[in-house]
Amino acid sequence: MSVTIDSTFSIYRMLQRIQNEPVTLRDRPTMTHISYTIEDATRLNRARNRIFSGFQRFSKVLPQMQRYREIAAFAESVYIFGVPDVDLPPIDGVIYVPLMVTDALSNEWFVISAGPLFNSALCSAERSHIHDQDAARQFEGLWTFHAEMVDILQDWLSSAVDAQPLMTMHR
Repeated sequence: MSVTIDSTFSIYRMLQRIQNEPVTLRDRPTMTHISYTIEDATRLNRARNRIFSGFQRFSKVLPQMQRYREIAAFAESVYIFGVPDVDLPPIDGVIYVPLMVTDALSNEWFVISAGPLFNSALCSAERSHIHDQDAARQFEGLWTFHAEMVDILQDWLSSAVDAQPLMTMHR
């Protein structure tokens, strides 16, 4: 499956338009912790969720391959976004969405898990640079559990990857 993303598409900017919560600045360790929390809640509960993960670069996915194999084994579907700076091994149930380095999404870190029983989303834009030392990297974003907001985000991303949006009980 080949997907082309509009270079101006930004999940973070879309979230800014609809959210009522303050946007906060987070460092890389906090972003990693939040991402793991969302992934673990999905994985440990074996949730049949749709997952969207923005890694900025595919090379950032490599240390997480086993986690995503486990998630993909039961998830409804998994979409991983990033600039293809390395080749990634195929995983059943995972669709890699290549980005251009000039795409807005290539500057964003996001993990969205949407489904009938569990919903969570982390959406952020990097305010530093991906090549900065990890300790210096900063992100502006939001972590939410609001089912309606997560539904909107999964609708937007599903449309962006030409997938049918999930029909959830929040509609």
